[in-house]
Amino acid sequence: MSSLPPSELRHPFSSGHSLVIYVAFQNFVTKAPTANLPAMLVAQLLPFAKNLCARKWSDEEIIEDVQFLRDELNINFQSLTWAFSELTWVSLTLKFTHQNI
Repeated sequence: MSSLPPSELRHPFSSGHSLVIYVAFQNFVTKAPTANLPAMLVAQLLPFAKNLCARKWSDEEIIEDVQFLRDELNINFQSLTWAFSELTWVSLTLKFTHQNI
């Protein structure tokens, strides 16, 4: 049997632990965005960040960090979506032009 109180068993991470994780994500985004943002999007971090923004946090710093992460991921997702649609359009245009020659 564990000697931890029931509240500790249900919530093993304190807000301090969360803050460290969010600051690490923020560093990934600000220090090397081209290396980290695509991988973060593939790992489905944008829906996770949106979910975290909907939660109630007692620490203002956590709220700011989560919102920053969500906003940066959303901006990058929009630019990747735009780039993908542009590449698709160019590919289809080239394919269509090649077929008509």
